[in-house]
Amino acid sequence: MIYKYCGNEMVKGYIQCRDGVFSGSAVEAYRCEKCRKIIINY
Repeated sequence: MIYKYCGNEMVKGYIQCRDGVFSGSAVEAYRCEKCRKIIINY
């Protein structure tokens, strides 16, 4: 996934929470190492 603000490739990963994130304990997320931003689709 390309980050539209800087043009860098984003790294796919997961955000986890023991109390649940949206509909489960983990949700797919993407991060931009250059901008230090995380994108979460829910």
